[in-house]
Amino acid sequence: MLAAGCRATDVAVEPPPPPPETASTARELAELLRYGNTVRELDSRQLEEEYQDLALRNTAVLSSEAVIKLSLLLSAPNAPFHDIDQATRFLRDMIERDRFREPEHTDLARLLYNLMSERVYAASEDETLAMLLTEARDRNEALSDELAEVRAELASERERRQTLQGQLDALKELEEQLSLDGVERP
Repeated sequence: MLAAGCRATDVAVEPPPPPPETASTARELAELLRYGNTVRELDSRQLEEEYQDLALRNTAVLSSEAVIKLSLLLSAPNAPFHDIDQATRFLRDMIERDRFREPEHTDLARLLYNLMSERVYAASEDETLAMLLTEARDRNEALSDELAEVRAELASERERRQTLQGQLDALKELEEQLSLDGVERP
């Protein structure tokens, strides 16, 4: 009965704060996403510095955070060391290694892995389509050359036909002339 007398605007219910571990993980994931956005804006020199820093700092088994950062660096299109295949291998290995230990990092790694794999697939499909387009252009050029040759032969044949027709007409005229000359002679 007491609850019925309260209006929704009178009471503000806030969700309980997340456990400290969840908040920390959320901050780490947010930082990783910010890092991914930052990587896209760096020039090649800055990317090289980030890569060297990660490579030198993490000589043994890379932490899941370091693997994700390294994969983001390797997948940056403007990176001098651009290698999506290696980035996906790092992520795949981390997913297998940390499957049960850090599920949030593993989920992010799985998402990145799928996105990078899709990019590789799209690039390979682009290459296939480019190859098909090149083959079609080559075939079109060959057919255009063949058509030009056939047209040239046709033009030559028309000239020859006109020449022969002219010669035939001249022979007919000569025959008519000779026939008329033969009729007129007694």
